[in-house]
Amino acid sequence: LHRSLIDALRKRLTEEVEKSNPEKLQQLLAVTFPSIHIKSIRPVCIEIMKRLPSLPQNYLTLLEDNQDLLQILPIEVRRQVWQNNLKLFALEINPLIDTYLRSTEDFMFSLNFDKQQHFFNKAPRKRRQNEVLQKIVELIGRSVKLYNTTLQILRTLYFRNAIEHYCTLRLEILMKLHDNDVREILSLDPCYKFVWCLDACLRDGLVDSKRCNELIALMEEATKESGKQILGDFAIILADPFVIHALTGTIFRSIQLLYDQELLPRDVPLLHSLLRLLSLGLNASQMIHRQDFAEIDIDNVIVLRFIPTIMLLIHSLKNNGICPPNIDLDFFSSYIHENPIARRIACELILHLCNKHNLSDLSLLLPKVAPAFRTPDISDNIFLHLFIYQLVISFLEEHGNDEFYQTVFEEFFLQCENVDCTKHMLRLLWFNYRRMASSNVSII
Repeated sequence: LHRSLIDALRKRLTEEVEKSNPEKLQQLLAVTFPSIHIKSIRPVCIEIMKRLPSLPQNYLTLLEDNQDLLQILPIEVRRQVWQNNLKLFALEINPLIDTYLRSTEDFMFSLNFDKQQHFFNKAPRKRRQNEVLQKIVELIGRSVKLYNTTLQILRTLYFRNAIEHYCTLRLEILMKLHDNDVREILSLDPCYKFVWCLDACLRDGLVDSKRCNELIALMEEATKESGKQILGDFAIILADPFVIHALTGTIFRSIQLLYDQELLPRDVPLLHSLLRLLSLGLNASQMIHRQDFAEIDIDNVIVLRFIPTIMLLIHSLKNNGICPPNIDLDFFSSYIHENPIARRIACELILHLCNKHNLSDLSLLLPKVAPAFRTPDISDNIFLHLFIYQLVISFLEEHGNDEFYQTVFEEFFLQCENVDCTKHMLRLLWFNYRRMASSNVSII
């Protein structure tokens, strides 16, 4: 009888709550909150708090001190508590960020070689269906304060660790909010239009002339309005592996066209703009660490000597598979060790040769690239993941050959002395050790 009576009263109170204005809700909360520890009354009190857009400070303070109660509150109420105490929000969101990072790295180093799927060929909107990302965005809701706190946490983590997947998360949180039409946040983030344009580039897999010019214009406009410090945010966004992949792919395609069109790299404005964006992304870690928010000038050697060398290599290898004597491969090797942009372009050339199923050309260039990988770089995993994928897909029949072992393992991976290179080498070994000579497996 008592239980039935309590249920009826709770139902009646809940109905009253649904019809009440904020002033009436405040009065009801004052009456019910002291009894929130009573399970039969708690649902009514929680419903009242859920419907109040702004809880008084004294209630927020009491809720902060009761973690067990805080965990069962609706997300609308918890957001108000977190906005009042951002440390509690950090405790809630940090494990989610760690989970996102682990799942991303697990995929990057996956031993499952799917011919139809690698790290970079999933569409942006599909990537944003990630459950952890959706949970993070749910915690943020429409709160500008919680969004800004999340960005600050990501900046701090990137400052400490320089792990590029934090950059991906920064970009994808904003675009997930775009998908959810959270205008309260979108209208206040100076990087929003830039990221929206960049997302369209990622969807197409390249950065065309129109969008490249738009990206540069948006970046310059935001820097003018918000100050040079905003360049740090743009750099973090451009350091996203998916962005680096799209930029370097577009740059390499542009280089391929230059020779046929008889154009010099210095005469192509689009190429300069793409290099500028790539440079900002590759130097993001350095910029954030030094807190020096200024673009690093692009070395003229890139345009005047290195890219022409790449053009000659592409043309010569395409036509006769022989490196002509006028190409200085020692310069090629030393410069990619010094310059991160040159390193990425050289890596794109290696992937191009893999795609062409050209092991003899790889045997010419891989020994020249290997010394650069003795010094780890933030963009290494982008190349190495795709390199292993291409080796598995394009050279399946050659995996047991001594030439493949010598070119890929002896002349590249075993020369790198780099933790990430070793991890990716073991991925390749796991896939093809049954096809290899046991003596070669033992050496590795």
